[in-house]
Amino acid sequence: MTEDRLRSRLLIGSASVSEQSWKIRVQTAGLAEEIERTRRICARSLELLRLPIPSTFLGNKFEPLQSDDEK
Repeated sequence: MTEDRLRSRLLIGSASVSEQSWKIRVQTAGLAEEIERTRRICARSLELLRLPIPSTFLGNKFEPLQSDDEK
């Protein structure tokens, strides 16, 4: 295929190949930012899941538990 014919096939609408490359780079950068944001959210979620479960029973006293020696 000749270079001119190849170039004409690479034209999409009125956008040139360099414009398409630029658009692809911008979209790729946006996806990379979204992936990084998702990884940070997952890491924070994992930190929260590793915390001990809080006691929410209303009848619990908020005093430290006594050991067997103190009773």
